[in-house]
Amino acid sequence: MVWQDFALTLINSSFGFAMLPELRDVIKGKKININVHTCLVTFLLLCGTNIIMATLEFWFSTIPFCTSIWGLLLYFSWKNKKEENITPITQ
Repeated sequence: MVWQDFALTLINSSFGFAMLPELRDVIKGKKININVHTCLVTFLLLCGTNIIMATLEFWFSTIPFCTSIWGLLLYFSWKNKKEENITPITQ
């Protein structure tokens, strides 16, 4: 086990923990300023990073904590935006 694996895991987890308040807000349906496209690109890049870390045999770095947070942000942001576009017709 190399020290870089633990360092990358700590950094990746820190980014994930930093996004937890945003995730809480988006789950509750609050309006937040995270674009669905931003969530999608970040999620895909983090998936690619996890694959790269696995090929380098940095097994702790492949724990998808931050990737999961961004995936959930993507899902709930998309869901909230979809519900926002559906407005009831009132007369």
